[in-house]
Parts: sequence; C-alpha cells; structure tokens
Amino acid sequence: MSKVIDSTFGQFNTLYENVTIIKSTIDDYVYIANNTKISRTKIGKFCSIGADVKIGLALHPTNYFTTFPAFYSIQKQCQVFFTDKNHFKESGENIIGNDVWIGENVTILSDISVGDGAVIAAGAVVTKDIEAYSIVGGVPAKHIKYRFDKNKRNELSDLKWWDKDIEWIVSNMPNKAQL
Repeated sequence: MSKVIDSTFGQFNTLYENVTIIKSTIDDYVYIANNTKISRTKIGKFCSIGADVKIGLALHPTNYFTTFPAFYSIQKQCQVFFTDKNHFKESGENIIGNDVWIGENVTILSDISVGDGAVIAAGAVVTKDIEAYSIVGGVPAKHIKYRFDKNKRNELSDLKWWDKDIEWIVSNMPNKAQL
C-alpha cells in the first residue's frame, strides 16, 4: 500500500508498493519503485526512481551545541521543544530534473537540485547539487563522469525533448535513442 499526502501528479505515473510521497509534485511518465519515500520534492518528466530511495530527508545542524531538534525547532519531533522559535532550516524543496535515473537505495538530503539527464548510482548519498547529464556515485556522492561530451549535453538541454508532445517523442526517439 502506498501513501500520498498533499501532492500532485501528472499523467502515466506508476507507484510500486509501500511508496510514500509527501508535499511533492510528480510530472508525467515517472515510476517510483518499492519502499521509496519522497518529501518536499518536484520531479520532472520521464524519471526512473529505484527501490528504497529516500529524497528530502530533514537536516540537523552540526555547528550548534547539540544536534537534538528540541533545542532549535518547535516541530515537536520528540513531543517537546525547549526554544521559542525555529532557529535552523530543517528542510527545503528538492528539484529532480527530467530524464533522471536514481538507482536503488539512494539517499538525497534536503534542498538538493538534480539536473536533467543525471544518473545517481545505487547506494549513493547525495549531499550537494548534481549537474545535468552527470553520473554520480558513492558516499557522499561524487561526480564520476558526464554521460555525453559538452556539445551533446548542450544540444540535449536546448532540445528539451521531454517537453515535446508524445507524438513527436515517439516518432523521433527511436532515431536518437543511442547517441
């Protein structure tokens, strides 16, 4: 059973078992595999999201006296708080571009942007923004290589094929599927 709270969807999306989506927007043609949790995230078109992915996890301050939220947050994560206001931004909106592949068991922290066409290797922990058409992996995730040379990346970014109507995509993609 999946759970969706205060979120919107485009068309032709697939949620597999035990997916939780909170305060997010999912555009067209996106699949999200089993046991994935997505919070405060905008996801573009034609994205593939693997199993056991976590996107939009809350942050804790590492330069405060304590990392325990009751001292900097009034959100009552532990039923009480000992402050008069929020002193730390615990979460922000994530943006996942179009045509992004997120491998199994990836964790993406809060306030992260992932560029169009990016690939995130299985098991990666993403702590900073990812450039378009970049392949990243590891803990923390680091740039491994680009999928294409700079000219091809620019051509694809300018083309924005994911925004074309589906008839154009279907008739043109077989000729461009392998660059």
